[in-house]
Amino acid sequence: MKNIERLDWMLLSLFLLGITWRIWLSTIYYGWEESDYGNIAMVYGVWESGFRHYDMNHMPGYYFFSALWLFLTDDSILAAKLTAGLGGAFSLVGSGLLLRGLLGTRTAIFGVLFLLFQPEYSLYSASSLREPLYSAFLVWGFWALLKEKYIWFSLLSVLAFSVRFEAPLFLVPIAFWGIKDVRSKFLFFGILGAGIGAWMLYCHQQYDTIAFWSHASSVNIETGLGEQSERSLSSWLKAGFSVSWGLLVEILPSRLGWWSVLAFAIAPFLWRESKQLMLLWGIGFLSLGVWLAIAFVAQHEIGHNLYWKWLYPVIPFLLLSSAATLWRLTSRFSLQKWTLAVIILHTWWIQGVETKRQLELSDGLYRPQVELAVWVEENLEPDAVLILGNIPACWLNRRPHEFTLHSWFDLPRFQNPDELILWAQKNQVEWILFFQEEWTQAPAKAPFLINGGSFTGETGRLLEKSSDSRYGWRWYQVSK
Repeated sequence: MKNIERLDWMLLSLFLLGITWRIWLSTIYYGWEESDYGNIAMVYGVWESGFRHYDMNHMPGYYFFSALWLFLTDDSILAAKLTAGLGGAFSLVGSGLLLRGLLGTRTAIFGVLFLLFQPEYSLYSASSLREPLYSAFLVWGFWALLKEKYIWFSLLSVLAFSVRFEAPLFLVPIAFWGIKDVRSKFLFFGILGAGIGAWMLYCHQQYDTIAFWSHASSVNIETGLGEQSERSLSSWLKAGFSVSWGLLVEILPSRLGWWSVLAFAIAPFLWRESKQLMLLWGIGFLSLGVWLAIAFVAQHEIGHNLYWKWLYPVIPFLLLSSAATLWRLTSRFSLQKWTLAVIILHTWWIQGVETKRQLELSDGLYRPQVELAVWVEENLEPDAVLILGNIPACWLNRRPHEFTLHSWFDLPRFQNPDELILWAQKNQVEWILFFQEEWTQAPAKAPFLINGGSFTGETGRLLEKSSDSRYGWRWYQVSK
C-alpha cells in the first residue's frame, strides 16, 4: 500500500513538474509565429461582440473559452495564454491518468516522462495557440470512451470539433470501433451531428454559407491542390508522398525520438489481445494519418512550422502507445529500469535540442516585435497615430487603448516617398512599421521602402529609427 502511495506521489510530482515547466516557458517563449498574436485579436473580438460574433475562418471554441477570462482581466493575451496553459495541463494530466488506468502507475510515470519536455507539447502550452485545448478535449474524450461514458465522449468530441474542424475525421472511425452498442453509436452521431449542424447554421446566418471549412482549407491547400493543374497527376502524387514521407521519417523522429516512432509502429502486434490498448494505438494512428494526409495535400516543405502545430494532438496518443509498448518489450529484461532510463535520457536529449532551437527562433523573430510594441506603449502619447501591423498591432490591441492604428491592408498604394509622407501628415501619422513579407501588404503598398534608408520629401522626412534584418521590418518616424 505504501509503495502504491509512493508511486502515486511520484506521478503527481511529474504532473506538477510538467505544469511548472510550461509556466516558466510562458515567461521566455515569444510564440510559434504571428498567428499566436492574431488569436489575441479574435479573442478580444469575441468579447467585444458579447460572444455573438465569431470569424468563420477559425473554429469558435478556443476563442469562446479564452474570452471568458475577460470577465476577470482586460488583457486578452493573458486570457488566451491561460486557456492554452490550462488546456496543456489538462492534456498532460489526462494522458497520465489514461495510461495509469490502462496499465498501472509505473507505466503511467514512464509515459509522462516522454511527454514532460516534448517541444511542441510543452512550448505551445505556453503560447496562445488553440492546439492545447483541442488536445485536452481529445484526451479526456477518449478516456470517457474507454470508460463507456458515451455521452461525455460525444460532448467532448463536439468541443474538440469546436476548436479544430478536422476532429471528426478520426473521432468518427474511433466511435465506430470503440462504442459497443448500436444505440450508443446513434447517440454519438446525433450529438456530434447536432454540434456540426449548429456551426453550419451559424455560418449560414452570418456568412451565407454552410461551408465553414472553405477558407481555412483553401489557404492550406493552395500550395498543393492549387498547383495540381500545372503538373501531371503522377508528379503531384509523388510530391505529396515525398512531403508525407519526410514528415514521417525526419520530422517525427526529431520531435519524438526514434524509440517512440519504432515502438508505435510495432504496438499493434503486441497489444492484439487488448481492445483498449488497440483503441489507444488506433486513435494515435488515425490522428497521425490525418496529419500526414493534410501534409500530402498542402505540400508545404517538410520544415514548415504549420506541421509542428498540427502535430500537437497526435503527440499524447502516439507517445502513450509507445511508452506502453516499450514498457512491455523491456519487462523481460533483468535491467529494465536501466534500459528505460537510457531511452528516456536519449529522448530528452532529442527533445531538448529541438526545444532550444524553437526557443531561439522565437526569440530572434518575435521578441523584437513585442519589445517594439512595449516601447510604443511606454514612450508614445496615448493618442498617437501609427501605421502598424503584425505582432505589435495585436499586442497593443490586447486591451482597450487610445492609439489610432492603420493597417497596410487598408492603405492606398504609394508611388514614391512623397506620397506616403503627404498621406501620413494629412492623417497625423507619426510612426510607420514596414514589413518585407508580402502577406503583410506593406511591400505592395510602399515598395520603395524595401531597401530601407531614410527619405526626404517636399513636405517632410521619413527617418528609419530601427530595423530587424532577420525578420525584415523597419521602424520609421514621420517628421517635418
